[in-house]
Amino acid sequence: MHAYKNFEPEEYIPLLDNAVCAIGNSSSFIRDASFLGTPVVLVGTRQDGRERTKAVIKVVENKDKIVDAVKFQINHGRYEVSNLYGTVGVSTRIVKQFKLLEKYKQKQFVTKN
Repeated sequence: MHAYKNFEPEEYIPLLDNAVCAIGNSSSFIRDASFLGTPVVLVGTRQDGRERTKAVIKVVENKDKIVDAVKFQINHGRYEVSNLYGTVGVSTRIVKQFKLLEKYKQKQFVTKN
């Protein structure tokens, strides 16, 4: 087991994709890990109110609950990839739609002399 504070995205996403289970309270564990199918144990209340998939098990800050959840996630294995927070290629589709928009035309007022 290793604990890390921060990674660049180029390092982080492959690590998360290859993790057996992610443990902590990062919003990335809700968004990115679910997109990848990585099992997650979300600890504490920091992410309360955010939608999450079945890949994310929320537990209170209790050693036994955390250990039980980690064991469950490891035994479960990877989850089906989720599109809850987006799909591959969405940014390209958004840009295409922006390009289809007509330019805004400012109304002009004409005054009579």
